[in-house]
Amino acid sequence: MTRGRNVLRRVVLAVTGVTLVAVGGGVALVPQAFYGGYGITLADGAQLLGELRASGLALLLLGALVGTGALVGRLAPTSALVGTVTMLAHAAGRLLSWIADGGLAPGLVAAGVAELVLGTACLWVLRPRRERSADE
Repeated sequence: MTRGRNVLRRVVLAVTGVTLVAVGGGVALVPQAFYGGYGITLADGAQLLGELRASGLALLLLGALVGTGALVGRLAPTSALVGTVTMLAHAAGRLLSWIADGGLAPGLVAAGVAELVLGTACLWVLRPRRERSADE
């Protein structure tokens, strides 16, 4: 059972890391096309694009850290913490926006649900392993 749990922990970190790298890469490298997929049209202003690209690059690098935890066992707790905070903060931000600004487009709701699921899964990875009982 412990082996299965370890595999699942690695899968959670890998999926979360790849998701963050993909989203961060999209925002950093092709922000107009990325946000266009959500029906959001961005102004061509360098200031807005610069802010988005900076946040996108941060997400990309955080994703790389999270994904590294799937490959390097000793980094798994740190990676899980980063994944938990990053994903749950994004999900909470979407909820805040929904409350403060009104309804969100279906794609943004789906993104928020995915962030909530992945953030919760990373939180599960953070849980300490229970020692095997003498009966096992």
